[in-house]
Amino acid sequence: REEIEMARGEASDTTWRQEYLAEADATSGIIFTEFATDHILDSFILPPGATVYRAIDWGLHNATCVLWATVDKNGSLIIFLEHYQAGWSVIRQAKEINRLSKDMNIAWTVIDPSACKRDPVSFQSVQLAFAKEGIRAMPADNRVEYGLEICKRFLAYDKVLITSNCKNLIRQWKTLEWRHTNIGLKEDQRRVDDDAADAARYILTRFAAHNPIHDAVSPVESVGRKLNWRDFT
Repeated sequence: REEIEMARGEASDTTWRQEYLAEADATSGIIFTEFATDHILDSFILPPGATVYRAIDWGLHNATCVLWATVDKNGSLIIFLEHYQAGWSVIRQAKEINRLSKDMNIAWTVIDPSACKRDPVSFQSVQLAFAKEGIRAMPADNRVEYGLEICKRFLAYDKVLITSNCKNLIRQWKTLEWRHTNIGLKEDQRRVDDDAADAARYILTRFAAHNPIHDAVSPVESVGRKLNWRDFT
């Protein structure tokens, strides 16, 4: 009984019902249950000279997604611009990214680490190809569970907001599911239609490394353990 009471105290109502009472609800399996309409801004004007961060999730047959973000006066991260396009070459993607980034004060850009792998024949990588077009990007932190935890933490504290024009990120944060609907078994997100969510994970993980929320869980502590509702309170 003591263990049950301890588990009840540590779990959210949703987690308790799904894991211990074997109940299901409308959000069963959804990853970003913290995401709500309150996180969506109808409009946003980037202040002149504001520091801007970018994240790139590269894809050729799948979509390439690029997100731009800045920080408001309250210290919240505002994701205010999204580029989402499949089937374009690096050169064409870079041209559009540079156009959309014109006159912005870009502090850093992170990219999917898989884009940093060099082709064994040409010895080139997507990362280097972007660099040749003036877009220098560092490898993103791709620890999935840790990154998802960071995203959920920022959403829980209302420290990340998204403008309504970021339609693919909004759609994916509303619908992306765990591989198992029983959240007690979750190990990975589904790898379908998640390009914008991945880009958001990259940008938030990088941002959180320098702007932690309260007692942020360390990467070492986070690896291999289940998300716990106490982390968000």
